[in-house]
Amino acid sequence: MGTDRTEEARGPCPCGQGEVVVERCTADHPFASADHWWQSRIDCPNCAKGYEVEDDDPGQAPKLVLKTEVAKRQSWTQAWHQQRKTIMGLPAVHLLLKQLASRLDQEKSLAAKYRLLAQHHLASSALATFRKRFTDSSSYAHNLSPTELPGVMDLLGVSDPAITAALQKLQQLWAEMKKPLPAVATGIAGLAA
Repeated sequence: MGTDRTEEARGPCPCGQGEVVVERCTADHPFASADHWWQSRIDCPNCAKGYEVEDDDPGQAPKLVLKTEVAKRQSWTQAWHQQRKTIMGLPAVHLLLKQLASRLDQEKSLAAKYRLLAQHHLASSALATFRKRFTDSSSYAHNLSPTELPGVMDLLGVSDPAITAALQKLQQLWAEMKKPLPAVATGIAGLAA
């Protein structure tokens, strides 16, 4: 099994002392996890220190970006992951999840638990899959993600300003993390500008 490569872009690097080369790769077998991906190189020691080729926008051509912009995105991503941990570690969240487990235990059957959870967008699988995976209410509650906490609060009919504020911060971090990286204009055909 191998990879077929097609050169999609080649042109001078920003300083003009080397070049940027981008290849579109496709697997030559049906077992690949993606239909294509990009491989690139910057054949210039100076520009390779400050730039890289990114393909952060699916369906679009890759683009040359500053490494400082990539580092900013990585810091936003780390902050987002840390905020998720912080939220799930809040005493109010632990209490909320304990209340959810108690509420689920009041339901007489797995189907009733599933219906209650699904009504509040807290069950993402089919009932048959839910039945196979559900072990107990406490484990289920504690395996929910921070983004599901509004559904938990809705189900329980409660609100918590601290949790809501922490979730808003999480959404802000997500928005920053998902902003497209600004492209460096290169004039190279095959690279986004």
